[in-house]
Amino acid sequence: MPFLRVHVGEDVPTGVREELARTLRQALVAGLGVKNEVGHVLVLSTPASGRRAGPGRRQDFVFGELLMYEGRPPQVKQALLARLHAEIARLTGVPERDIVLVIVEMPAVNWFGGLPPGVPDVRPKGVGP
Repeated sequence: MPFLRVHVGEDVPTGVREELARTLRQALVAGLGVKNEVGHVLVLSTPASGRRAGPGRRQDFVFGELLMYEGRPPQVKQALLARLHAEIARLTGVPERDIVLVIVEMPAVNWFGGLPPGVPDVRPKGVGP
């Protein structure tokens, strides 16, 4: 945790998606002050046939979902969103008005797998590593 999933159009080249994943992961670590060992980024490419936006909006829009533990101050979240937004625009060329990011916060007890220190493993015996 944190876990960032970014959906881009299929026209975004592989090299750009790779750089986007690297850059956004670095931004997560720096922006949230987490250890370098934690945090995941997925950059997913979706075909034009599976993408729709409203009139006047680009069909190559970018949508990002950041899952993270609750409790960070609004200023930290806003600064991180601004940085992620700027990096996505810079690397993809998609205008900022067509990049949407959302944070979904949850209590640590709701995250299962790669358990953080201090969170008990409540899986039944024999389940998991």
